[in-house]
Amino acid sequence: MNAPSNTPSNTLTWDVESWIKAIVLTSDTPVSEHVHVILQNQTPEARIQELLSSVTWWIEQTEQGLFVRPAKLWDARMLHRFLNRIFQYDTMSDSGGVYFCLQNINIEALEQILYPDSINDLPEVIQIASGIRVFPQERKFLYRNVKPFKDRSGNVMEATYFFEKLEITEIVPTLTSDSTTPVMTEQVRATTLDYDEFIAHLWRSKIICGIQWDSIKNIIQAGTTGFQTVATGKLPQLGSDAVIKEDKKDMYKNRAPKEFASGMFDFSQFTVSFPEVKKGEKILKKVPRIFGIDGRDVEGNVLSSPVPKDVQINSFSWPGTKILVEKDIEYIVADMEWFLSVDQKNKTVSVTSNIIQKEAVAHKTTGNLINLLAEMEIKGGVEDGRILDGKGFTITGIVAAKLIRATEFDITINGPVRNGRLEALTWNIIINNWQVTNETIYAPNGRVEIFGNVESGTTIYAKKVILHGTAFNSLIVADEVEVKSAISCQILGKKITIESLRTKHSIENIVFVEVPNIEMHNKKVAELNKNIEEAKKNIVRLRMETNALKNQTPIPIEKIVAFLNALAENKGKVATMSDNDRVQFKAILPYMEIVKKYVNGIKDIVQKETEVFESEEQIKAIHQDIQEANNKYEWLLDLLAVNLESLKFNLRKVEMKLSIFQYH
Repeated sequence: MNAPSNTPSNTLTWDVESWIKAIVLTSDTPVSEHVHVILQNQTPEARIQELLSSVTWWIEQTEQGLFVRPAKLWDARMLHRFLNRIFQYDTMSDSGGVYFCLQNINIEALEQILYPDSINDLPEVIQIASGIRVFPQERKFLYRNVKPFKDRSGNVMEATYFFEKLEITEIVPTLTSDSTTPVMTEQVRATTLDYDEFIAHLWRSKIICGIQWDSIKNIIQAGTTGFQTVATGKLPQLGSDAVIKEDKKDMYKNRAPKEFASGMFDFSQFTVSFPEVKKGEKILKKVPRIFGIDGRDVEGNVLSSPVPKDVQINSFSWPGTKILVEKDIEYIVADMEWFLSVDQKNKTVSVTSNIIQKEAVAHKTTGNLINLLAEMEIKGGVEDGRILDGKGFTITGIVAAKLIRATEFDITINGPVRNGRLEALTWNIIINNWQVTNETIYAPNGRVEIFGNVESGTTIYAKKVILHGTAFNSLIVADEVEVKSAISCQILGKKITIESLRTKHSIENIVFVEVPNIEMHNKKVAELNKNIEEAKKNIVRLRMETNALKNQTPIPIEKIVAFLNALAENKGKVATMSDNDRVQFKAILPYMEIVKKYVNGIKDIVQKETEVFESEEQIKAIHQDIQEANNKYEWLLDLLAVNLESLKFNLRKVEMKLSIFQYH
């Protein structure tokens, strides 16, 4: 054999194993034959082949290198166990102290297989090294302990190593000039760490993940000394929670001032106060949660990423909406075409035929609301000076609006009312358990019912007024009035019921009771009776004329009328008359003028009979009014008597003046 170029010319350096083989295998003794067999079975190559023989179905050694087929692995732990057998082979009972490293190891490829997101995503074949080679025992002592560092959670997230200048002492056989037998001598020479050996050393030190292979290569090549980081753990990557996002652009009111066609702006109104939705329109959508990626410390332990929170979109869908799934994305869509209501606190949405305002109506929140096309529920008060005009209103809170007008439904208020005007053009106005002050209340076709007190300056116009509390210094005008207590009030009505009357500051109650004009009623009754007599005379005359017309046709005139009515009904169904119909029509054609007079006479009779019926009903109504008037006279006398008794008993001024006037 040739000696290496860096050795003295008079020495020849061989490795120990080669020298032993050279001596033993050239011997002819029986012992040498036995040793020869043992050496053949325990060569590193044989051991490597033995290691590979049990994993040939997923790992393969070729001239090009060592290859792994990830798809044939049951899991990554199979490769982990195989690497342990290579790097820690010397721990086996029959290892003979030999252990190995991977030559030209590809750390990136190894970690790609050992810690995959999914084995199905890996290539079919991956090269992890160029081969397996022996890790010389004499070099084992060149490698220091690796220093791990733990974080606060106890995870080993970093490993460092102290790099230094190295020398190695080797015992090598040397041929001298005066001897033909090799002599074993010690030689000390400078050396460096080996990258493949270093990776094996890290693995033996349980550093198996996050190895900084590129940095290690550079450090070894450059001869850098000192503590250097050789591996770093990978922190878990956080995922993202599932969230509910808005899908409809105009979900909220547009607070811009309302612009008119003339170009003028009304700063008391918003462009859009309450958004509307169409049936099937998307409102909210669920963005699914995204799971994070687990991390690992340098020892390969999994650092689990927290499981992101999920959210059930059903909990955000309230009446008037439904869930729609489209391309695996869940949406909340409108199930009807009306007004969209959004609860800002918990993000629930609903679609309702009425408008729900969950805060006070004010200049900053809604502005004035004109021509609302639905009933409105206000969970709050109404600011001073606001105008509300819509179908109907239910309000919880203090009401100080300039005007609230309902065109089709009730106005219901659960709070104090002051300094404004309420109008229910069709139905009722109801105020529950609160005080009304300086308010004008107008319900010409409905009922005003107040479960509280009416204070000074209030005026009430309605068909019927029911006051369950006390009215003070107010004006009440209605057909029917029911008041629990009145103090210094003016009350006008056709039927009035008052439980108690009092004065304050010497201001008396004045009650006006409307009673009918009996003389005018009698005159109206006489006029109606005259109309009835004239109508009855006309009915007799018309019946005589129609009876006379019956004798002027050869065919009974009732049958002619029935025939003509039948033709009129079938005109749109039959394009042409039948032959029989034509014959009959020609037979009655000369008598059509007589038939026309007969039909008109019958119509006049029916009209006159209707006039008689209506006049008789009017007379009945007038007699009923007269009876009610008599009852009111009796009520007035009783009321006056009660107050006179009160005057005598209390020795004080009469508290009420009664004025009776006639209405037309």
